[in-house]
Amino acid sequence: MSEEKAKQHRRRKLAKKPVTVREKADKAQAKKAKEQKKKAPKKPSKTAAKASQAANNTKSFLNKSLDVHDHDHEATGIKASLTKQRSIIPSYFSNSVREIQEVTWPSFKEAWSLTFAVVMFAVVFAILVSSLDWVLGKVFEEVILNESQNIREYLQNLF
Repeated sequence: MSEEKAKQHRRRKLAKKPVTVREKADKAQAKKAKEQKKKAPKKPSKTAAKASQAANNTKSFLNKSLDVHDHDHEATGIKASLTKQRSIIPSYFSNSVREIQEVTWPSFKEAWSLTFAVVMFAVVFAILVSSLDWVLGKVFEEVILNESQNIREYLQNLF
């Protein structure tokens, strides 16, 4: 009997279970989480720690709520809407704080390189616009002033 059980055990071991889509997704998610843990910095900077503490303080404040339940009686109808638990801060703000906590902020080096790119773009664009303005100014000056001088001369010759 023990030999028969051993054979069955071996058969079960050799037979692969079909992998479901859910299992594949769970494995992929676990793998991503592992990779992100490896990439995550070990020790946050002082600024990051302060920002995290401020975010946690804000989050705890936003999670506070007013408890205005009437525990003596079962509330129904209008009384239910008046006595139901309400949040101090609207959900928009708590959701905004939650979203800001999920933002991946650029590093100091990335921020400076992006700032430099924006400043350079602004300078090039300003030079382009000012040169176009100067050229169009000269063109209109020639066309309009010459035309107005010709009209003056014509009018003077008539009278």
